Amino acid sequence: MPLRVDCTSSMPKKNLLLDVTTRWNATYAMLSTPLEFKEVFVNYAGRKSTYTTLPSEEDWKKVEDVCSFLALFNEATKIISGSEYPTSNLFLSELFGIKEALEVVVLDGSDYMMAMAMKMKRKFDKYWGTCNLLISIGVVLDPRYKMKLLEFSFNSIYFPDETPRQMKIVRDTLYELY
Repeated sequence: MPLRVDCTSSMPKKNLLLDVTTRWNATYAMLSTPLEFKEVFVNYAGRKSTYTTLPSEEDWKKVEDVCSFLALFNEATKIISGSEYPTSNLFLSELFGIKEALEVVVLDGSDYMMAMAMKMKRKFDKYWGTCNLLISIGVVLDPRYKMKLLEFSFNSIYFPDETPRQMKIVRDTLYELY
């Protein structure tokens, strides 16, 4: 059962959410809610001597950093999960953005962000390491993108020697279908 945060009458009432370890956007939702009410926790700790689990300023800073990073994943999930518009042609651009963000944090992040991003990158590469034909064909069939976006994205997603092979898989599949 979620913990109820009852703030002053001028602040909205929200539930603190539990994490779903297999969904990055759920981690974002779990961390962003208490961050929004940081002052409530501080005030509560000042009023209740039995409340001894107030995060330190360093902890709050880490939560801010993680939330800032995971906001991209939260937004990508909203875009990909949309039901009021076609989404298959949007998948590759969102995956490309996620891959780029992971690379940046793995190379230039603080120790705890780097460790988190490396785990996320391994999982990402496991699921997206080989060509996903459905996503690729959705991009190619979008008249705005065709093969150009696919080639651009594949050059970033795959190692240089793997890109031509993945592009050939998509081309051969399209020729076979059409």
